[in-house]
Amino acid sequence: MRRLFIALGATALAVLGALAVSASGQTANCTGPDYCPVPPQKTPPNLNVLGVSNGHFTVPAAARGSRGRRCAAKNFTFRATINTKNPLAFAHVFVDSRLIKSTTSKHVVARVNVKKLKPGAHKLKLTVRDAAGLTSKRFGLFAVCARAAALPTRRPGFTG
Repeated sequence: MRRLFIALGATALAVLGALAVSASGQTANCTGPDYCPVPPQKTPPNLNVLGVSNGHFTVPAAARGSRGRRCAAKNFTFRATINTKNPLAFAHVFVDSRLIKSTTSKHVVARVNVKKLKPGAHKLKLTVRDAAGLTSKRFGLFAVCARAAALPTRRPGFTG
């Protein structure tokens, strides 16, 4: 009996291995008894952006001007968290189609320099692509408050 088991051992082991792989639902690309590659996720990355709702971005309270929640008077920080099982290829943050931050981290933090923007409406966009090639985009609109008019310069009086 022992000789029969040894003779059939390699063939029987291959058949049992194939049955075990098909029963577990994994592919036969396993490189060892304990490792089978995880198939890539098929759903695009989920983006959680702080302050974005219905396409509008709520400016943080410390940076708001006198004209409401969407009006920025000071520089502020944009934060987002990306949920995906795949590694990220990139995460880009744009203000008016100008790249301000590029990262591969799943926690995106970008500083928006309001002082370099003209007063009026602006678009803040986050674009993410993971290693499987799946892409997600989120955007929000915000406004830069009009700057106060400069005080008129006073001419010096008679100094003579």
